[in-house]
Amino acid sequence: MKTIFLIGVSGSGKTSVGLELAKRTGREFRDGDDFHSAENREKMASGEPLVDADREPWLISINQYCKKFQGNVVACSALKAKYRNVLRQGCSCCFVHLNVNRETLENRLKNRENHFMPCSLLNSQFEAWEDTKDEPDVITVDCTDYNVFDVADRIIQTLQE
Repeated sequence: MKTIFLIGVSGSGKTSVGLELAKRTGREFRDGDDFHSAENREKMASGEPLVDADREPWLISINQYCKKFQGNVVACSALKAKYRNVLRQGCSCCFVHLNVNRETLENRLKNRENHFMPCSLLNSQFEAWEDTKDEPDVITVDCTDYNVFDVADRIIQTLQE
């Protein structure tokens, strides 16, 4: 069974959709945010975007987890192709890009509580995002006007095709 990575910028619904998708498919869910170091969390909370050197150990730890526990659902921004390549190493996986328009994302982030990622970092996430069109193991699901249950349904349907 392949690991399913839910990817996208902050506020796209990776955690909410991931929890529902895991529940419906009988898989475990892990949030990539749980793999961040305290330093990374503090950096983001202070409004400073992470750079590649910050992300590398984080991505490696997620990849190590996925190699050990195959077939789970994992939320991870995976903004760049090279980040997704780290996650792929030795891991049978696919990626689901949760695509949401900017206005919806901003509203979600402004209303989100108890999260270290401030709305002010959304621009840096869009700047870092690299299109997935040349990556055959990535599907994109529009999540702008859909609830978590509908998005989980769409993902399950698409992965079964």
